[in-house]
Amino acid sequence: MGKSTLINALVNRNLAESSKTPGKTRKLFLFNIPQLNVSLVDSPGYGYAKASHEDRDNWKELMEKYLKLSKTYN
Repeated sequence: MGKSTLINALVNRNLAESSKTPGKTRKLFLFNIPQLNVSLVDSPGYGYAKASHEDRDNWKELMEKYLKLSKTYN
């Protein structure tokens, strides 16, 4: 089960795009779930996605920026 599938299972809806092939998620997707009083983030996966080194480097940079910014606002 991937992150997108997990998000969909948690909210019992198809919010996040998912597929049987790992690596579908290529950006950060933020989901505010007011019923649960929580926000969820779907992100690219590193381990199983068939992606170029350039894509993986870009994802790493994206995640680092997101994590730094999220600390600023929490």
